[in-house]
Amino acid sequence: ISSNSRKHFFYFLFLVKMGGKKKWAKGKVREKIHNLVVLDAKVHGSLVKEVPKMKIVTICGLTEKFKVNGSLARAIIQEFVKLGHLKKVSHNNRISIYTRTVEPEPKKEGEEETKGKKKKGKKKKGKKKKKK
Repeated sequence: ISSNSRKHFFYFLFLVKMGGKKKWAKGKVREKIHNLVVLDAKVHGSLVKEVPKMKIVTICGLTEKFKVNGSLARAIIQEFVKLGHLKKVSHNNRISIYTRTVEPEPKKEGEEETKGKKKKGKKKKGKKKKKK
């Protein structure tokens, strides 16, 4: 028996003892995020309405809220800075933080909040009249 066939024989025995060829564990696969690369009219309209009202604006915040690409979010922020709607609070190589320059208009006294939660509690029952 040649040495080459001996190697194959021992390799075969090794595999049989180990329960077959070792299989690699499949790693967890992240879900693909499909963010916009180009603005459409619908997203642009919502950006113009909501971004100047946001208290803190970051690249990450825009990508999560409006589902836009990171480079597009940077361009959006720069446009709002040029228009004067945002101002820079902090700049770092990791993150840039911006805030609004104009305070949002206060609500009128007659206006009620429709999104507010109603208070839940026990209903007050009227006093029963005693019979004579």
